[in-house]
Amino acid sequence: MFRKAIFSKLLAQRLSHILFLRKREYHRAVKLLHELESKFKGKIDPFTFEKIAKSYSIYVLMFADAFTQIEGRNTTEQEKMRMVHYFICSSLFDDFCDRMDFDLERLRDISFHQNTFQPQNFEEALFLYSHQFLLSEIRDQERYIQISHLLFQSQIDSFAQAELEAIPEEKLKKITEDKGGYSVLISGYYLDISMTTKLENVYFAIGSIIQIINDLFDIFKDLQEKSQTIPNKLKDVNQFENYFNSLVNQLIKNIFALQLSPKRREKLHFALMNICAFGYVAIDNLKNIQNNQTSLPDLSILARKALIVDMEKWSNIWFCIKVCYEKQWIKNIL
Repeated sequence: MFRKAIFSKLLAQRLSHILFLRKREYHRAVKLLHELESKFKGKIDPFTFEKIAKSYSIYVLMFADAFTQIEGRNTTEQEKMRMVHYFICSSLFDDFCDRMDFDLERLRDISFHQNTFQPQNFEEALFLYSHQFLLSEIRDQERYIQISHLLFQSQIDSFAQAELEAIPEEKLKKITEDKGGYSVLISGYYLDISMTTKLENVYFAIGSIIQIINDLFDIFKDLQEKSQTIPNKLKDVNQFENYFNSLVNQLIKNIFALQLSPKRREKLHFALMNICAFGYVAIDNLKNIQNNQTSLPDLSILARKALIVDMEKWSNIWFCIKVCYEKQWIKNIL
């Protein structure tokens, strides 16, 4: 009981710290976005603007700080600026993919032939500026460009999720894991840390998990948009939990393969398991829907309220704490 109280306090302190600082980081992103709007004389779509600012404010605190801590420091001002530009690029790229008039070759040109690409509107000019800024900041450009090509291909492969033809389960898993894995892996190169193959494995593993978690939280939206994801094609939540467990277990193996001091490795372990816990909250919601039956009902006929997971509810926050403790994910730190 005493150990559980210490654990709960530790996790509650981390969540409180993130919530307190998130507003500051949100405003940092908003300030830079407004400066860029003035520079390029345009306005970012309000939904995209909010997506960039919110995504950055969560990511830098829950994720970037976790990795800079392995070198005993916090994320620097310059690294934070890069992260805002990263979310500008990723969010605008998603917008380009959603536009029917933006063909594959133009996507390829703006991604890999940026020195000759001629922007035709504000969004393209902004993407190009952020993309070139990030390239100028990267130390290992050869590896960064390799990962950029892998990420681009994963994005192209994910177009199949919007098609009517059913995607085989294993192919859908690969699409999902690659898209999330490479999206997060490339972000590691915006931090001034010593990247190794073993650290890349950690980035890819947690990226795949984050993509699954995003899909779990977006089940209702994706069903409305007729986008095929692993969660919205589920038949049995218990089988899915086994799959999710396998991803988390692989992540843990990758973390403990790092050549770090026990204290710093446990800090990273703790931070990333906090993220994984969100997935278990969403899985628990699906278990309640399945309600001890052998399979889930047709998720497409359920009301939005049944599928939405509210992480501001204290019951869900407490579930995160409970799951972390029961899994004994940070037992060595106590």
